[in-house]
Amino acid sequence: MSIRWQGVVIHCTESRDTSELQTDDITAYHKSKGWQDIGYHFVIEDIGVGPWVVAGRPMSLPGAHCIGFNYRYLGFAFNCPADVVPGNAMLVKAARFLAGLLDALGLPRTAVFAHSDLNDTTCPDAVPMAELRQMIVRGG
Repeated sequence: MSIRWQGVVIHCTESRDTSELQTDDITAYHKSKGWQDIGYHFVIEDIGVGPWVVAGRPMSLPGAHCIGFNYRYLGFAFNCPADVVPGNAMLVKAARFLAGLLDALGLPRTAVFAHSDLNDTTCPDAVPMAELRQMIVRGG
């Protein structure tokens, strides 16, 4: 089955980030809930040498991140505490990555939604969505 992606949903993992990659920990937690894999397709982490986008769930599989939208929207998570605004370097890296991803998929750079736009949640919490959306449209 080939999935026709329609956009990206932005999340916050609510993790207390350290200098080590935590995507494996998130994957283990999601699998402990009975999921196939990590719920997000991509996670951005700041590992002390700058932000890094890590591949999560394969894009050939639907996500497990946004009820009712997993078969249409890719999941992209900021690995950071819910109460901490991601730094500028992380926002720029995410915006560049997401602009390129949307371009590669033939989707408009405006096809980006906060988890809270689609489900009853506060996620992505402190991620400044208006600023991130503007940065994506500009390409970073």
